[in-house]
Order: sequence, then C-alpha cells, then structure tokens
Amino acid sequence: MTSNTAPPHAPPVALDNIPDDFICSICLTVPAEPLITPCDHVFCKSCIHQALNDRNLCPIDRRPCTAGQLKRLEGLSLRVWSGIQVKCGGHDSGCAWRGSIADYSAHVENNCSVGKNPNGNIQNNKELMEELETLRNENLELKGQLENDNEAYTYLQEELETLRRENLELKEQLEVASAFDEMLVKEMTVEGAGLREINGTYARTGQNDNVSKFMRTSRYNGRSVDFMLFRCKLTDGTRRWYISIVPENAHPGTTQDIDFYAVGPSQQHSVLDPNIPPRDGWMAIPSNGGGGPAPQVYPKESNVVGDDNEMGYL
Repeated sequence: MTSNTAPPHAPPVALDNIPDDFICSICLTVPAEPLITPCDHVFCKSCIHQALNDRNLCPIDRRPCTAGQLKRLEGLSLRVWSGIQVKCGGHDSGCAWRGSIADYSAHVENNCSVGKNPNGNIQNNKELMEELETLRNENLELKGQLENDNEAYTYLQEELETLRRENLELKEQLEVASAFDEMLVKEMTVEGAGLREINGTYARTGQNDNVSKFMRTSRYNGRSVDFMLFRCKLTDGTRRWYISIVPENAHPGTTQDIDFYAVGPSQQHSVLDPNIPPRDGWMAIPSNGGGGPAPQVYPKESNVVGDDNEMGYL
C-alpha cells in the first residue's frame, strides 16, 4: 500500500512504454500515488487535488468531480499500475534505484540519497494549471465571438434577402408606373379664352390632388409667369379644375393663387380620362381678369369633336 503523503521528490521515470490511461494528464508523468475519478481518469494525487481546488470538474472531460469522489486504484487497474517499472526521478543526480512504481514512494521516503526538491514540481503544476485555465477561458471567449459572428452573418443574410425582394417589388412597381406614365396625356391645349395670354399648350409637370397638372410659361402684364392647369379639393369637399397663376414654389389650390377660369364640381374631369380636365363647362373669374368667352381644354394631340358628354376627344 502506498503512502497518503505525496513524495516531495521528482516524479519517477518509466522504463518502458506504458498505457496513456496511466499517465497523469496534468504533469504528464506516471503517478506515484494514483487516484481515479468517477469518469475513470487517472491523476497524481497532488495534481488532481490542486485542480479540484480551483474547480470541481475533471480536467479531461470537464464532468463534475469532487475530492470526495476520488478513489485509489483497485483490481486489474491496480495490478497493471503496480507492474510498471520505473527509475528514480533523481537518476540524473546519481540515484541508481529501479523498481516497481508501487515501491517508488517508499524508496523516496526511506532510501533515496539524492537531494529533494519538494516545491519544483508543485510550482510547475500550478503554472501549468494557470496556463490551462487561461487557454480554456480564451477558448470559451473565442467560441462566443464566433457564435456572435455567425448570428450577425445570418441576420445580414436575411436582411439582404429582404432588401432584394423589396427592390424587386419596387422595380416592378416602377415598371408599372412607367407604363402608366406613357399612357398619360403629356400636353393639353387651351384655346378660345377671352384672356388671350392663357391660350396655348400646357405641358404635364406632375400631379396635384392625385391627377395630372399642366403648366405653360407666358407673358402677363409685362412679365413672364407660369400659368397652371390643375385640380384641387376645396374646403367644402368639392373638387374643381382651375387655370391660375400659382406663386413660385407654392402648392396649387391656395388663396395665394390668381384664378382666371374654373370648371364646376359637376364636371371634375373628362368623360374619357379622369386624369385630365373636361373640355367644356369653364367659367371666367372676372375679379382676377378672366374674361369671356370661356376656353376649351383638350389634349394637344386630339381634335375636338361634338359635345364632351357625347363624343369626347378623338
């Protein structure tokens, strides 16, 4: 039977190859006082106690393990361990002893004449354990970073796929809008108005009140102005088309406009195209200079034929 006190001496040196299961994975030597964990791993008594002082886990597979669960070798494992032949750890210093590992502790305690180093191996083991713990912590940190990076990568992939779908939908909507824009009337003709300055061709410049608006630059009272043909919603909820001067950078349909002609709410748009004004039904607004006769309004590329409620535009 071996001693309960770890030998204050350099560890023994095996003379032959021995199974890895009988080498302490902490100090990498043959245990002179072996203890086995519940998960069947063999360590030096001093090494495993030192490791369990830091954390109650097996140093090899990280399974829970306490000092109270450690056991001495028994049966076949004890016989295999006892058959290991070693030489004294102090052989380089002159000790010629060789024998069974089971007798090594007694040799160190009673017979070895070589000077002993009780602290060197323990200190080395402590340094190794500290380095091992540092590496394990770094490993956990790197695994955490990798997991975060993987989550970020997955999120970016999903975000990229969402943006691709949205871009495809926007492109399809743009194609529809472009096709619709091609179908819209681009120019309107105003003619026959008593205020001759407003007569002429009006080009489409966008939308107001969800329908097309048109504009023409002309001279009025000795200065260049923009006449606008547009529809707006009034405060009473009705909608009217106007031919007006709208102040620069202002929104059409405010009290700042100078209105010359308008068409009543009963004729909000052409019977053929709700996006353009009606041809007939316009009324002059004399207070702002609009005089009779009232104009006729129609797409530039069309000819006016018949009544708007009957034939519309050709």
